[in-house]
Amino acid sequence: MKKISLVFIVILLVAGSGFVVLRNQRSEAAAAAKAATAKTAPVPVLLAPVTTLTVPEEIRSFGSVEPLKTVAVKSQITGILAKVLFAEGQEVKEGNLLFEIDSRGPEAALKQAEATLVKDNAQLRNALKEAGRQEALLKKGISAQDVRDEAVTAAETLKATVQSDEAAVDHARLQLSYCSIRSPVSGQTGNWLIHQGNLVKADDATLVTINQLHPIHVRFVLPQKVLSQVRERMKQGGLSVTAMPQGNGNLSETGTVTFIDNAVDENTGTIKLKARFENSATALWPGQFVKIILTLATQENAVVVPETAVLIGQKGAYVYVTDPTGSVAVRPVVVNRTVAGVSVIASGLVPGEEVVADGQLRLKPGSRVKPRVASKSEPVSVGRP
Repeated sequence: MKKISLVFIVILLVAGSGFVVLRNQRSEAAAAAKAATAKTAPVPVLLAPVTTLTVPEEIRSFGSVEPLKTVAVKSQITGILAKVLFAEGQEVKEGNLLFEIDSRGPEAALKQAEATLVKDNAQLRNALKEAGRQEALLKKGISAQDVRDEAVTAAETLKATVQSDEAAVDHARLQLSYCSIRSPVSGQTGNWLIHQGNLVKADDATLVTINQLHPIHVRFVLPQKVLSQVRERMKQGGLSVTAMPQGNGNLSETGTVTFIDNAVDENTGTIKLKARFENSATALWPGQFVKIILTLATQENAVVVPETAVLIGQKGAYVYVTDPTGSVAVRPVVVNRTVAGVSVIASGLVPGEEVVADGQLRLKPGSRVKPRVASKSEPVSVGRP
């Protein structure tokens, strides 16, 4: 009885092991079949046509914004700062009154100079009359020559004195005008550097700094290899420049190159340029770093594909190109440049072909592909750069 039970148990163990082996074999076979099916199944990818566009020839760089004019406003007269007539950071126009210096001293000096002029004018009139009388008496033989000469000399001396008095009045009036400090340019004021009630000295401390913002300059550098192109384009007409503040791609200003430095920097191999912008939207601010796009020319009928379609391998740039059967092949290409999300192809593709713009990681030569619908964040068509 024990032998029968033992045999029965052995039979059950063998049958169970066989079942397990059979099940594992079936699972492996199913997995292999599934893997084989997955390998032959089309890969969902994003496709884009090879098209032609008019693409600008651009040079990109970075620059810094500079005010067209920076004026340090100072007092031309010594006195107490009586009034400050603007707010810090206020935009002012040329000629706006900014500060007033205590004018009592210059006003008194002007009155004194005017009084001296009136007195000397009265003396001059009397001297001229006396010189005229002595001239008439001399002709009649009543007066002597030396008396007549003394009268004429006195009149001429007083005439010079009056001229000096007039100059003194003009000087006093000018000194009084210095008590009213006006903006020499239109621009944005900085913070007050001296406050009301302080003593200011002539041509001493700066009261406020004004930066002109409209128009404004941007200074930037370019590699020396493009200098000949830039100079040639400058001769043909205005060279357009776009400046975009960092951190805000929605704001940009368009201007023109106004200055090319007269020497290349030997240390960096770059050339300095300056562009002028109207800055109507005040997108550019002094001291700000900006992205620069310099447009040299435009290329018509350029062959383009989305930038994401171009991959880089050991042998250079390449793309996956589809054929009528739905399979892909690797095609080496030469990329001229990339502009606004599109790559300009110098050779390797012709308009009308179709390339894979996304999903290349699962592809190899000969893989079958299935087009998928692009999401809103995936631009599959090549638009105007």
